[in-house]
Amino acid sequence: IPKTTVKLEKESALKVLKLIELFEDDDDVQNVFHNLELTDEMLKEM
Repeated sequence: IPKTTVKLEKESALKVLKLIELFEDDDDVQNVFHNLELTDEMLKEM
């Protein structure tokens, strides 16, 4: 669990979430971790 989180503007956060999703979809990747602070609004847009 990260002790320091990062807040991004909505547009930047959505770009990062898309990148994370691409990593998770890759069969060679086992785990993906991040310290992005997500809002409910960002999660709804995914």
